[in-house]
Amino acid sequence: MNKNELRKAIKDFAKSKLISKVEINRKIEGKIISFNMKGIKEAINQPHKFYDKKNKAIFNVLKLIQEGKYIGFYDDIKIPKRCIGFHYLETIICEEISFIILKENFDGKVVFYSIVDGIKNKRLSENNRLIL
Repeated sequence: MNKNELRKAIKDFAKSKLISKVEINRKIEGKIISFNMKGIKEAINQPHKFYDKKNKAIFNVLKLIQEGKYIGFYDDIKIPKRCIGFHYLETIICEEISFIILKENFDGKVVFYSIVDGIKNKRLSENNRLIL
């Protein structure tokens, strides 16, 4: 399967199995996690050391979110802010650490946003909040 076929397969999977069809009740500040096409597209296009494996991991994203280790929250510092901030979960892709990013919007909803292979220039504070 080439990259374009894989992208199409992921989008079709997301439309049929994730978007408006499933929510994950995970203990992230009592929030329920949902999916939208914007997050799926962001995840597909996100650069990653293991790009194809990262994209294939989207087929297992429900399990990865349920089993991921909660790393912390990072406030959105952009002005104007586009959201409250981002929650990070640690997962493994190709035996290396990657991170699932969940975006918390102003309405309090948390949505799947992306999968990345690193968190640049951020560290955890004592209260599990990511800081620069």
